[in-house]
Amino acid sequence: MDKQFPSVSVIVPVYNTGELLRACLDSISRQTLKDLEIILVDDGSDDPLTLEILEGSLSGDSRIRLIRKTNGGQSSARNAGLEDARGLYVAFVDHDDVLNGFMYETLFKAAEIENADVAECRYETLGESRLGKLDLSRRPGIKFQRVNIEVDKDYLVDQVQVWRKIYRADFLRSNDIRFDDLLWEEDVLFSFKAMICARSILFVDAPLYFHVKHRENATRKLDRKIFDAFKAHDLLRRFMEEKKCLEKFEKQYMGRVLKDILVNLKTVHEQWEKEFFMEAHLRIRDIPLTRYQGYYSGSKKKLLEFVQKGDFEGYRRYRTFREKRKSLLGNLFQIRWKQNEKTLVLMGFKWSK
Repeated sequence: MDKQFPSVSVIVPVYNTGELLRACLDSISRQTLKDLEIILVDDGSDDPLTLEILEGSLSGDSRIRLIRKTNGGQSSARNAGLEDARGLYVAFVDHDDVLNGFMYETLFKAAEIENADVAECRYETLGESRLGKLDLSRRPGIKFQRVNIEVDKDYLVDQVQVWRKIYRADFLRSNDIRFDDLLWEEDVLFSFKAMICARSILFVDAPLYFHVKHRENATRKLDRKIFDAFKAHDLLRRFMEEKKCLEKFEKQYMGRVLKDILVNLKTVHEQWEKEFFMEAHLRIRDIPLTRYQGYYSGSKKKLLEFVQKGDFEGYRRYRTFREKRKSLLGNLFQIRWKQNEKTLVLMGFKWSK
C-alpha cells in the first residue's frame, strides 16, 4: 500500500441535514481505520445549524476537507467528492446515517487481502429513536466471502446501496464509473455498473452500516423526479451494451427494472401515478414475464400482469384490496416486543410471555 495516499476517501454529500449530521460525522471520525480522508460536500445548504456543524467539523478533525458548491443534487455532490478524492478506495455515506466503528477497517482489510474491486457489508434500517441506543464501538464477528454475480442471480438485483460499500478508486476511474445526472435511482445505476465491471466482489457478513429511516419520509409520496427511474434503466442498458455484457446479465437487468416499477408505483404521488403506470406499461408490454419469474411471485406477479396489460383501474382495485386485507389482518393479529417481553394481540385480547 502506498502510504502517500489515504486508505479510504469517505464522501459525504450534505444538504440541510441539521442536528443528525453530528452523529454521522462522529461515527466516521471514530473509525478504527485512522488513515481516512473525509470529504464533506456542502450542496448549497442554507440551514444555519448545518452550516455551523460543517464549520465546526473542520477544527475538530484534521482529516476533514470541505467542498462548497451550488445546489445540484446528490449525484453532482458525490461526483465533486470523487474528483477530489485521493484514497485507494472510496466510500459514500448519507449525511444522516451512522457507521459501526470497525466498518472501514473491516472492509479495507478484506478488500486488500482478496484484491477486491468492491467490498460491502450488511446494513440495518432503523428509526431515529434507536440512534441513541446503538453501540457503534462493538467489534463484530467477521465472515466474508467472494460473490459470483453470475451464479447468485438475486445479488446484482438487490444489493445496490452505494453507502455500504467501498470501491477501489482506480477501478472506478478505469471503467469511467461516475454518478449520472439523475434525481432518482442514481445510486442503483452506479452500483449496478460497478458490480458488473468488478473482477472481484467481497461480502462481509456483519451489519456495519445503519441507515436511518425518518418518520416523515415513511409515508411521503414522491414527485416527478421518480420518472428518472426510466432514464436510469435506459442509461444502464446502454452502458451494458457498451461493455458487451447485456446478454450475460440480461435477466438481472430486467429483474431490477421490474422491481423498480413495483416499488416506484407504491411511492409515486397519486397525481402522477397513472402517467408512471402507463410509461411502465409501454416498457414491459412486449416482454415475456415468465422469463423473469424468479424475481417476483404471488401478488407481485399479479400487479405486473396489470401493468403489462395497461389495466390501471384493475391494478388500483387489486392493490387497494391487498392493502385493506393487510390492514385488517394487522389489526386482528399483532405480535409486539418490548425488551424481553413478547405480547400476542389477537382480536383485542392480549397474552404476554
